[in-house]
Amino acid sequence: MELRKVQITRGGTFFITLPKGWAAKNGLKRSSLIATSETADGRIIIDPKYDVERAPSTIVVRMSPRLEREIIGKYLLGYDIIRIEAKDRISLEEREKVKATASR
Repeated sequence: MELRKVQITRGGTFFITLPKGWAAKNGLKRSSLIATSETADGRIIIDPKYDVERAPSTIVVRMSPRLEREIIGKYLLGYDIIRIEAKDRISLEEREKVKATASR
């Protein structure tokens, strides 16, 4: 058995890393999908899935002073498409912020 420490992001999301050997043996790479399920006794089962395509997950973010944090937070939560909406037209300065955040 290999022990791993639970880590937490600033936003409060818990995460652990997977053993590199296990990931390589199961053909996992960046952006690979894995399935998780919880058993009745509270254990989590991690199952690498192959040839499973999922629909892209989309979320709408409204313009706000915390837009950059919102974009990064939604990205870290796994959203594939982050749509930005505003009541009025999005200014050039705001567009540049979105582009800069997306390129990070």
